[in-house]
Order: sequence, then C-alpha cells, then structure tokens
Amino acid sequence: MLLFETCRRSTGMRDIRRTVWRLALCLLAWLALQGSASAGDPTHLQAEFLSKVSAFITWPEGTFSSPDDAIVVGVVAGDEFGGIVADVFAGKKARKRPYKIKVLAGIEQAGEVHMFIVPSSGDLAKHANALKDVAVVSVAPSFEFAKAGGVLALEPFEEKVAFEINNKTAMRLNLKFSSRILQIASTVY
Repeated sequence: MLLFETCRRSTGMRDIRRTVWRLALCLLAWLALQGSASAGDPTHLQAEFLSKVSAFITWPEGTFSSPDDAIVVGVVAGDEFGGIVADVFAGKKARKRPYKIKVLAGIEQAGEVHMFIVPSSGDLAKHANALKDVAVVSVAPSFEFAKAGGVLALEPFEEKVAFEINNKTAMRLNLKFSSRILQIASTVY
C-alpha cells in the first residue's frame, strides 16, 4: 500500500510540474508578443502569413538549381509593406529554402526575383497588367490586385489574414499553388 501511495503522489507531482512548465511557456510567449509592438499590426500579420504561404507554391521546373536555393523576394525601395516583409522574412525558410530579400528600384525589375511585393502605393490594376507575363508570384496587400490579374492578394480580416489567389494567372505563368492553400483562400479566380 505504501508503494502505491508513493507512486500516486509522484505522478501527481509530475503533473503539477508539467502544468507549471506549460504555464511558464505560455507566459513567455505572451510576454514576447506584448514586447513586439508590431505583432498585432495587420500589415505585420499579412507579412507573417505570406512567409508561410510560400511553402505551398511550386515554381516551374528549372527555376532553382538546387533544393536549398533561396527564394528571392523583391521589394521596392521605400515601400512600407515591402519593408515589413523584409523584416519578417529575415532568417525564415519555406520548405528548407531560405528567403533572400532583394531591394529593387521599381516594378521593371520584378523578373529578377521569385516573389515580388507590389508597391502598396499606385494603381494596382496597372501593376497587375505590367506583371501579367512575368513568371513571378506577384503579391499586393489589396484584393483589387488579384481581381485585376495579380497572382496573390492579402487583406486583414478580423485580426487574421484573408487572401485571394488568381489561379488562372498563376497557371499561365507555370506557378502552382497547393490544393490545400486553394481550399482556404477567400476567392480563387
């Protein structure tokens, strides 16, 4: 009987220790989020989401020379959303591929990268038209962009990110989105 009581008490202590560790980890995560001023910012959430979406995109065969080549993300100098994307992508990977940020002078250089962050200022329909034949995942923080023919559009929605994919444009450019990501998109054109 004494052995049974000892085991029951030690199991109870183990459960208490686990609970304390879990609470401590939750507290640390909460404190980290509180310390990050941009964590709840909609633009920051869009950039975080975009860093995850890349794992669900397949570029045309021959785009990368090896499985660990970087995904080059082009941002236009001075663009606010592009700057946030550059900060968020630092040190991250998608399917073992690191991100490499390339600062571009303008939209004319979009063909030099795998993913292009369209400047948030300006005419998005005009940008989509300029990129219609460029084999790049073009991204803008407005649904107007996907409707106009851009590949991927993001918008904040109830402290989350909603997104639209223009799969017709993507397929024409030999870019393939996973069926899993297509199923959860707000709209697929």
